[in-house]
Amino acid sequence: MNCSSQVLKAKMFGRFGGRFFQSEHTSYDLRPLQFLHSGVDTLKQLFSCNLRSDVLMQLETHFDHHSSDLINIDGYDFILGRSGRASGYKYVLKNLEAGFVVLVKSHYCEGDQNGSHLKIEVTPQKLYETSPDDLTAELHQLAYVFATNVKATGVAAHICVDVHGLELPEDFERRVQTSARRQFKVNGISEATFNASAMSLVYGRTDTYTFGSQGAIQMCLYNKTLEVESSDKSHFWHNVWGAVPDVDDYEKPAFRPGDTVHRLEFRFHHTVIEQFERHLQAEGKADSVRTYADLAPHLSGLWLYALNNFRLMEDKGYIHPLWQVLAEDVRFFHTEPLFCYKREYKKADVVVGRRHVAHYLGNYIKLAARKNLKPELVAHKILNDAIEQDLCDYFNVKRYGDGDLLPVVLHEFVTTRMMQHRMNGVGV
Repeated sequence: MNCSSQVLKAKMFGRFGGRFFQSEHTSYDLRPLQFLHSGVDTLKQLFSCNLRSDVLMQLETHFDHHSSDLINIDGYDFILGRSGRASGYKYVLKNLEAGFVVLVKSHYCEGDQNGSHLKIEVTPQKLYETSPDDLTAELHQLAYVFATNVKATGVAAHICVDVHGLELPEDFERRVQTSARRQFKVNGISEATFNASAMSLVYGRTDTYTFGSQGAIQMCLYNKTLEVESSDKSHFWHNVWGAVPDVDDYEKPAFRPGDTVHRLEFRFHHTVIEQFERHLQAEGKADSVRTYADLAPHLSGLWLYALNNFRLMEDKGYIHPLWQVLAEDVRFFHTEPLFCYKREYKKADVVVGRRHVAHYLGNYIKLAARKNLKPELVAHKILNDAIEQDLCDYFNVKRYGDGDLLPVVLHEFVTTRMMQHRMNGVGV
């Protein structure tokens, strides 16, 4: 099923001879354009679990007994470090040679309780070399090194295509239609690193455009050649690109060192993939989309959705031919889009739910104030009462993701309410 004409909500050019596009107003010859790679560049797998007490103890006491940051856990070697609170996790363990970055121990749940204690991020090289089914099995195996009762609860992914011979219109930024509020451009790369949260880039000339926010769908178009040179990944990517034959001469590679390659990348936050999952389940089209293996058959459809979410427009209401060829020619794992994908947001009886939460918080905090308990203890107890989603809805914050605000917002709320109760003489 080809639903590109339904997904790209604009008029389409007539297409002739493969890469020649024509409308009643203008024409484009995109024959010099060639796709060198399409695939998943970054994967983040979330797990709920119970941490193994011996592993947690090993992490907590490692630097008390060792001067090195090297740590071995059940035969797996890692570099151990502490992660910032914004990540949501206490420890970060890296083994980029094996292809993994593991974030362990949620800041917002006790180690001996079942919770979102584990996130495993996968490097581009590992993703390129491993099938979705095999990688999913390997991620579960690695998760059991750290935890028990392991359950995959969500997945985030960056999907991309690498393009040779790309020429952007000078007013590219103006031509992109999107509802995203955050958009920016930066200039030529001078430094790039892969870290536990994302790839960090510092630029010089205008070589990248970014639209959208990290907590939703984000589009990034940038000079991949400069990035791989700066991050010392040229050998790997030159081999990937050099394996593609030139369309005009199959005896020659499409890419040669010194050529420029651009990457178009769409980054799907795990909460967005949950919204797609919710729609697929409502339509009876999927059981779950919580792992890489679950996600893989849907990537071509999500690619089309993202192209429509950030549309590069031509004049007179036409989609730009570049976007048309990206929609019609790019596929992931050789799968056609299964459906025209939609996002379904979680429906809840907001009024009733908020009233119940308000009553619960009001009564609980008033009793706690009467007993002269500390706000930190009260907030901790409320967080562990299995109503986290209700609290998120009440305070209008996201349940998952980098920079989880719920504990901070709840603590401030509890502190203020308890002080008000005390000033009003609740314990007198």
